[in-house]
Amino acid sequence: MNNLSWFLYLADVLPNYAWLGTVGAFMAFVLILGGGLVAAILLDYEPALAGKVLKYISRVGPVLVLLTLVTFAIPSKETIYLIAGSEAGETVVTSEEGREILSDIHEVIKHQLNEMKGETK
Repeated sequence: MNNLSWFLYLADVLPNYAWLGTVGAFMAFVLILGGGLVAAILLDYEPALAGKVLKYISRVGPVLVLLTLVTFAIPSKETIYLIAGSEAGETVVTSEEGREILSDIHEVIKHQLNEMKGETK
C-alpha cells in the first residue's frame, strides 16, 4: 500500500476510536479527583492504604490522560481526505508527466487572463 492508500484507510478507521477520548477523559477525571479525595480522607485513618491509592493514581492517571490527548488529536475524516489529496497532488507535481501538464495548464491560464485583460495576441 502507498501513502494515499494508508490515508484513505485511516480516514475510515480512526474516527471510530474518537469515543475513547471521551471515556479516557471521564475516567481520568474520576480517578484523579475521586482517588485524591479518597486518599485525603484515608490519610488520617489508614495512611498505608492512602499511599496505595496515590500510587495507583500516579500509575494509571498519566496513562488515561495520554490516551485522552492522543484520541483528541485524531483528525476528522474530512481532514484525512484533504491530507490524502495533498499527498496525491504532491505526487503529480513531482512526476515528469505531472510537471508537463502543470506547465500546459499554466500557459492556458496565462492566455485566459490575458484575454480577460484584453491583451490577446
